[in-house]
Amino acid sequence: MSWASNIPSEFGSQSTWPDGSAIANNSTSSISQPGPTGIKDLWPQTPDVTLIGIVLAKQCPRAIKNQNNNGGERSVMSFTLRDSPVDYINVSCWGRKFFINELARKFKIGDIVKLQNPQIMPKSNTEMDERCRPWTPSHFQLSFSERYSSFQLYGGWDTDKYSSLVHMPIQDSKDFHNLGEILSNGQNLSQQHVNILAMIKHVSPAKDITTKTGNQVKRCEVKLLDETCPSLAMIMWDDAIIDYAQQNWIEKETVIFAVDILAKFDDFRHTMTLTADRKTIFITNPDTKEAHSLYKYGKSVEFDDDTQQDVFTPSNINISTIKDVYNAAQLQSKLNNISCQVEYGLMFAFLSSFDVDGPLTNVLSYRCASCNFRLNRDTGLCSNASCASSLADTTEQTLTFDMRVSLSDHTGTVAGTYLTNNLVQELLGCTVDEFMQLPEARKTDLKWSYLLEKCKVYFKVVPSGFNGANNTLRLLACERADPKEVYNNFKLV
Repeated sequence: MSWASNIPSEFGSQSTWPDGSAIANNSTSSISQPGPTGIKDLWPQTPDVTLIGIVLAKQCPRAIKNQNNNGGERSVMSFTLRDSPVDYINVSCWGRKFFINELARKFKIGDIVKLQNPQIMPKSNTEMDERCRPWTPSHFQLSFSERYSSFQLYGGWDTDKYSSLVHMPIQDSKDFHNLGEILSNGQNLSQQHVNILAMIKHVSPAKDITTKTGNQVKRCEVKLLDETCPSLAMIMWDDAIIDYAQQNWIEKETVIFAVDILAKFDDFRHTMTLTADRKTIFITNPDTKEAHSLYKYGKSVEFDDDTQQDVFTPSNINISTIKDVYNAAQLQSKLNNISCQVEYGLMFAFLSSFDVDGPLTNVLSYRCASCNFRLNRDTGLCSNASCASSLADTTEQTLTFDMRVSLSDHTGTVAGTYLTNNLVQELLGCTVDEFMQLPEARKTDLKWSYLLEKCKVYFKVVPSGFNGANNTLRLLACERADPKEVYNNFKLV
């Protein structure tokens, strides 16, 4: 056999394997090479520490002012290392900016790496540490020094032992919120870190953004789904996790178990969103019963393509399925109910205010082209603090219809109901540009074509989510009512 020709004449006398790694000698006269140190065995003052593990999470380098070095800059980069199903630890790498940037380029999330001579330190357990780093079960943390420590990718014979950890959850496989719970419990979960199990529905291209301070950042939005929710947005800002998602997550194929992901209430969307921050760890395609069940569900159902807009926007809702009829008093009660959930309904009502011939500031507004949030009238910048464009010096803007109407019937009036841009265009039969060219007389004619007319209105009630604010009413469709239908439904309201 070909490999036998390389065996030395005195078999067993060689000191290294063909790949250069040392061969342990059982002779009592030889000193055996020590194996890697386990994370569970770490203790301050442990000598000759060598760690091998898989990278669970990684954060991009950050420059830190070094006051002890003539004002020069140092950089720090952090990652989380795992070497067993239950043991993982945070590592901070310190050094010159060039060194840390080069080190960051050498590996990515999911790589198996070998560390030598890191410093073992007790956890600081400060509020900053808990907020900015993943939780780990170890009582210690590691400090990797440019001067004293060494790092390399690991390719030994036992890599399978570590690569299998990438699919093993670091929390109980049942310890997660489904997406429906997050949507319906926004008031309690907003600004909390939670665990989720979800399928990747869509990964949007990352956007490069220049902040006001000149820093370059990326933003990537991912749509998630599970059995309880057809779409929930997750935002990622860190280059390391964005690159990992772009390279490893396959739409409607990949299932993720996310640990400590931040749940936030989005003021503009009036719904919950998720944000991956420095605490978040992702387990891709976890090998659990729950993940396999979700995968089968995701492959067995068809979903609307909502990559350009939320699944609950008017164009994506089949209004023929909405059957519950409300009057104005019942609807106002829903809007005032702090424990209200997302609800759909319809009502037969007069448009008691429809001021399309009023001041343009009451009919039109400039909105951010990125997130559709209103622009600040004083600065001309996006007023949505979570929008990527708010970090830039300028905001691309669009002019849209932005007006409110009042709905009235024999039980009362629901005032200040917002009409979406698309719905106003459908009612008026013209675009914003066309509307701007209309004479005032024509605008008044359009007003009276609907004002005090009996209409059939489809709506959605969206919970406020926090701060005890009133719930939000969104009109999904509005059309002139059929008198016979109004009569047949009058007894219901």
